[in-house]
Amino acid sequence: MAIHTAGELAYLDSYRGLVPVKVLSVGTYQTMSGRIKPLVRVRVTADRPGYSRGDELELGALHIVPREHVVRRNGRYRIIGQWAWLPDQHVDDPAYVP
Repeated sequence: MAIHTAGELAYLDSYRGLVPVKVLSVGTYQTMSGRIKPLVRVRVTADRPGYSRGDELELGALHIVPREHVVRRNGRYRIIGQWAWLPDQHVDDPAYVP
């Protein structure tokens, strides 16, 4: 599984298609059931329908796809592989496993 951190380029997987973004920070939040999940803050890097360049959004990590995991096959974009977003507070901790 690939581990990704803040500062990388990625895509926002939205209903309107893939929107290019830059990951600003990765934090965590607690769900109602008590699980800890990553929360990713991104900045939109291009104008797309519904999104303007420079918009900043906070979304669950499920919606943010690292660019190296997007490929084009048969004229369509495919999202492949497994990855995890490493929260900023654990970047220097080699023992942390997402």
